[in-house]
Amino acid sequence: MSKRIQIIAAAVLTVCLFLCGFYLSASNTGNSQMESPESSQAETRLFSSRPGVSPIPATPEVKSIPQAASSIAEPEIFDPVQQMTDNPNCIGWLSIAGDGEEIPVMQTIDDPEYYRTHDFNMAESDNSPLYLDSRCGVYESDNRIVYGGHVQNDIFTFRNYTAPEYWQENPAFMFTDAYERVQYTVFAVLTVFGPVTETEKNLFDLIDFADEQDFDEWIRYMQEKSLYDAEIKPVYGDRFMMISFDGDKQANSPILIIGYAEKHIHER
Repeated sequence: MSKRIQIIAAAVLTVCLFLCGFYLSASNTGNSQMESPESSQAETRLFSSRPGVSPIPATPEVKSIPQAASSIAEPEIFDPVQQMTDNPNCIGWLSIAGDGEEIPVMQTIDDPEYYRTHDFNMAESDNSPLYLDSRCGVYESDNRIVYGGHVQNDIFTFRNYTAPEYWQENPAFMFTDAYERVQYTVFAVLTVFGPVTETEKNLFDLIDFADEQDFDEWIRYMQEKSLYDAEIKPVYGDRFMMISFDGDKQANSPILIIGYAEKHIHER
């Protein structure tokens, strides 16, 4: 009987020891999972301080890059519609190919020489803009005559055409309106000194050619009197533009620049 009791007691003791061991093992596992952040960082610092082990880099702070203010001014855009709105007498603009400067051209049918004594803003001025002969149609006339009046020569680049070197670098000028851009190739540049004959006056004022003979006579005279030979021969049917402006007020010697329409560039 006593032997049976001893066996039972030994079995109970074995079970108790097993349960105690299992409880202690579970408690250690829970404590490991609940370790504080400070403890983890301490372990990281300890680990990183060991010889031969690179420290764990911290995540860099990302900062937004401020946008730099642009110091480049927006280029002024040439607006033909706006200029025509500012002054309805503006019918187009002259420019030298590649120059970029647009010079307004005016026209007043009822008062042909109005812009000889007024500026673009219609104020009385000795510095008048360019203006188209009142007899000319922008599209209909064979020869459109543009007068420079008293335009300031120091800012009017077209006067440079008296030098053949300038013509070689800038062989064409442009006339632009709200609908199209037309390129004119310069074929004659004249400086008129002294009084002119009645025949010459008629040639300078010619708007439309009566026939091909009339055209040939006009071309021949302009090329013979030109300051240099452009070696260009326009043909009957071409359209022309003559720019006439004061070259030397004291000497009363106007300068004539004549170009013919070579091609149309539809840009506007």
